[in-house]
Amino acid sequence: TERLQDCGYFRAKLVQENLIKASGIPYTIVHSTQFMEFLAGIAKSGTVGEAVHLSPAYVQPIASDDVADVMAGVALAAPINGMIEISGPDRVRMSELVARYLKAVG
Repeated sequence: TERLQDCGYFRAKLVQENLIKASGIPYTIVHSTQFMEFLAGIAKSGTVGEAVHLSPAYVQPIASDDVADVMAGVALAAPINGMIEISGPDRVRMSELVARYLKAVG
């Protein structure tokens, strides 16, 4: 969240996180990388005509089921008054990942 402050969404999330941290209420904040299940939407957002234009930046997408498992564990554990960062196991370029996805779904 701290690294993407050009985006209003992430600026708002940072404000929310800072309010939580300052509240005195025990907390655990979970930061997750992009969900694999969002690939169709990412492909659509990068489509212009018949071409898909996406960043070659590296990402480590994660399955939402894996995020749910982590969240269940966090909910059952004592708050750590800090953050947990989770990501998928594979580092891949977004453009390559979406190209593979589009090929797989036809």
